Amino acid sequence: MSLVTALCLAVASLGVSKTEKRTACKYMPYIVQQSAQHNIDPSVVVSMMFVESSFQKKAVSPKGACGLMQLIPKWNSVKIRGKKHTYTCKELFHSRRNIRLGVRALKRWLNMPGIKGDMDRALCAYNAGNRCRFPRRIPDASKTKYVKAVRKAQRKIHNAMGHKPFGRVELDQCTVEVCPGKECLCSVGNNKILYLNNE
Repeated sequence: MSLVTALCLAVASLGVSKTEKRTACKYMPYIVQQSAQHNIDPSVVVSMMFVESSFQKKAVSPKGACGLMQLIPKWNSVKIRGKKHTYTCKELFHSRRNIRLGVRALKRWLNMPGIKGDMDRALCAYNAGNRCRFPRRIPDASKTKYVKAVRKAQRKIHNAMGHKPFGRVELDQCTVEVCPGKECLCSVGNNKILYLNNE
């Protein structure tokens, strides 16, 4: 069973409707690809998406966050021909763009001083911003409402996939599409273990 299929089946453990599950499964190959590219456990991204938008690509929060990963337009921009372009909510409804920018934002938080690989603090910062970097302001990020919700969803996914929460994932068929890069433990055709960065 591929990681994409395993995650797709595990989404049902979140108590989503058949329509939401079908929608989530449609995004799963791209979620796995982007997660592997940034060395992030894809179950974290799936859990964030569930908590943020319930897999609704046109979701908009009261604070103006848009799409699957609930990105705020003014914080998401790109340079096009040397000029800064800030994405509109309509542009952030594009599912692949939203997933790509969301995973990239989480990775940026993971690399920030004061967080440096602490997934709970990175999740907290993704949701609540810069103050999550400072223990004196938020002593225990794992106890914040958002982090607890994401981790609860992630535990359900991991349990449905049949492995310990926040541990390693054993893949029946590990391909370079699942785990690209020089440090990848996978190779085409071999059964290997993909170690994820939130052990």
